[in-house]
Amino acid sequence: MLTETQKIIGTAYQIQIISTGVGPITEADLAQAASTNARIIGFDVTCSPAIQKKVEAAGVCVRLHKLIYKFTEDLSDIVHDLNLAEAKANGEATIKEIVGTAAVLQTFSVTSTRGKKEATV
Repeated sequence: MLTETQKIIGTAYQIQIISTGVGPITEADLAQAASTNARIIGFDVTCSPAIQKKVEAAGVCVRLHKLIYKFTEDLSDIVHDLNLAEAKANGEATIKEIVGTAAVLQTFSVTSTRGKKEATV
């Protein structure tokens, strides 16, 4: 998992892995994430109901995955979002969202009934 994580993060991003381990999410994991403003991303681990309540109270982001491809997709999205936010804050990025495509099939002229303006549409 660590190898996959490092592949996604690469060297171009300023993201630090604070801790790794095995087993369920613990209070120590939660305390460390809360103190460093980090996220907890788990693969094939559990989070007890008591810890889940503490997670919600602390406002820590915890994401648990059972499938490796979901884990890597989520991590890629997080890395992208964090770096995009940093680039936007530095004035280095603009966001374009393509919501559809169109083709101009024909243009024609129209005249306003209120005046003598003509425009090509």
